[in-house]
Amino acid sequence: MAARKAAAVALCAVGGDAVFLQHDASSEADLKRIVEATCARWGRIDILVNNAGIGLAGSIESVTADIWSKTMGVNLDGGFSA
Repeated sequence: MAARKAAAVALCAVGGDAVFLQHDASSEADLKRIVEATCARWGRIDILVNNAGIGLAGSIESVTADIWSKTMGVNLDGGFSA
């Protein structure tokens, strides 16, 4: 996360216009928040790449329902919500 924030700062330092917005890709509220922040700053979204994914921590036999839900939330719901 720090590297992504640093990348936005570095882009601005050389004349670009960037902002780092931390969010949870499985949270519809977070996605709405970053879309609103983006539109407030630049007026619109011309291109959107929703690229997020996580892997299961452990084997399918040992994974908990919470880990499964989080994984499916990011990998499947995150792309749908955006």
